[in-house]
Amino acid sequence: MSAGTRRLFSHELEARLDEVLFASPSHRSTTGIAAGLENLTRAQQDSVLHWTAVAAQSYAEIGYQVAAMAPQAFGRLDAAGFEAWVLAGLDAYDRHGGRAAMEQLRDLDAFCAVRSGSRAAASLAEVEARLSRFVQGLSGRPLGVRAGAAAWTDTETIFLPAQLAALSGAEANRRLYKAMAALLWAQARYGTFGPADVDLESALARWPDRERALRWFSALEAVRLEARIGAELPGLAAEIAALRGPWPDELRTALPRLANSGATVAGTLAVLAERMESGTEPPRLPHAGTLDPAAALRVRAERIARETAVLRRALAALKGSGGQQGGEKNEPAAMLPAEGGPLDLRVDGEMASLPPEARAAAQSLLQDIGELPPE
Repeated sequence: MSAGTRRLFSHELEARLDEVLFASPSHRSTTGIAAGLENLTRAQQDSVLHWTAVAAQSYAEIGYQVAAMAPQAFGRLDAAGFEAWVLAGLDAYDRHGGRAAMEQLRDLDAFCAVRSGSRAAASLAEVEARLSRFVQGLSGRPLGVRAGAAAWTDTETIFLPAQLAALSGAEANRRLYKAMAALLWAQARYGTFGPADVDLESALARWPDRERALRWFSALEAVRLEARIGAELPGLAAEIAALRGPWPDELRTALPRLANSGATVAGTLAVLAERMESGTEPPRLPHAGTLDPAAALRVRAERIARETAVLRRALAALKGSGGQQGGEKNEPAAMLPAEGGPLDLRVDGEMASLPPEARAAAQSLLQDIGELPPE
């Protein structure tokens, strides 16, 4: 990198940024970013331009994020720390993709805390077994816990960072793992990925800046899901609220519409539209992860098809082994259980018992779609 003595002016910085960020899918102006970089030293400006170009070769949005956050990063890191921060984002991209890289870069607090050793980090390895038992107890069906670059779920596995240092103290960060896991479990349990009449992908596709839409959606869903958790598990909700602290002002106005036990993801999408129109950025919540709706919807659809097949085979066996002789048989009728209660089934008017595998499939289908598919 060349290192002149004169700082570059904003119009010069803007021209250079435009050269390397032209492929950014959100097509955002670099004028504001250039203005922020104008106050850096020439050596810092050269470093930003260099690493922005390097990052953009992998994914233009990562380059944009590096440039946008550079003044904040240089306010807390020296030149070597800035380079390490960018490389951590690129490593996350190589291993887990673009969204993980963006989350890694945005979590500057955690990066600085780990680098300086000022906070005691917690590791997923310390709590993984306990969390696995915790989420399976919540879910009632298998739900794995694995390390990932960011906190998210595909509805069958909860992915959590291998290390957390967002809060002060190792014990606080261990509790944060539990809060993250609970919120990700709640996404699958309380319909974040939509009932049949909500097309989540289409709702998100209307926004050119999909990443900002996902960030707002995640924050708004945290409001709704915490209320749903509070209605059924008030003790857990209190733990989460204690870690989160007061709701940021940007979310407090959404509380009347989303923080009630009857709110659905359709309400979240309505508030999302208002926030996206405003052009504002969502606040960062320590316990709210990211989302990959396409992956979650694919895994959910595969599970629904698989468990529907299991249930249908069991019902066919029940119909074939009992019922009326020589007459036309009635369709099996399921009596939906109260929350956590048994699933009653009638075949030809007689009570019948599903085998364990089919019973588990039926309970899982009720969680995913709120009903059993027609036989």
